[in-house]
Amino acid sequence: MLDTDRVRKLTPLRIQRMLKEQAPDLPVSQTQIYRYFHGEAPPRLDVVYELARLFNVTPTYFVEGADEEPPAVGARYEPARSVQRERTATIDPPHVATEYFAARFQTLASSMNVRMLDTDRVRKLTPLRIQRMLKEQAPDLPVSQTQIYRYFHGEAPPRLDVVYELARLFGVPPTYFVPEEFLPEPE
Repeated sequence: MLDTDRVRKLTPLRIQRMLKEQAPDLPVSQTQIYRYFHGEAPPRLDVVYELARLFNVTPTYFVEGADEEPPAVGARYEPARSVQRERTATIDPPHVATEYFAARFQTLASSMNVRMLDTDRVRKLTPLRIQRMLKEQAPDLPVSQTQIYRYFHGEAPPRLDVVYELARLFGVPPTYFVPEEFLPEPE
């Protein structure tokens, strides 16, 4: 039996290395993958997107309520040929899944208004109001006003538990915030 014919178990370390090969700029550690793998922490949306690319499934595969079949057993991993991007700025551009989420989040927020209980005035939804509504809905959800602001403006990828709570808050399925197919990479 040749070494190339052996089937190797996917461990968190192997998954992390494959992700680093596929997306060198993705900030994810072996410990984080271990915690995702064992259900100890919800993954960020950018990690979900890259895992979907890695396993050749749509990003919605990892979201509850999606009706996608698991990948076929025996599927082979093809190492991606990563092209090193020239760094012209000190801050990496947001991941395509983060930008997609932010656009969908902003669309939902702009389509709704809230009535203030104390003044009875109608106001638009802001990150602060959204964060307060989330705290009422899910008091144990660790999310700050700054985090909501960063998710809203595409500056940070949200964790999957935040995606679920936002979907519940707005009355949409969680898959609304996750791309159904792979988006073109920015150049």
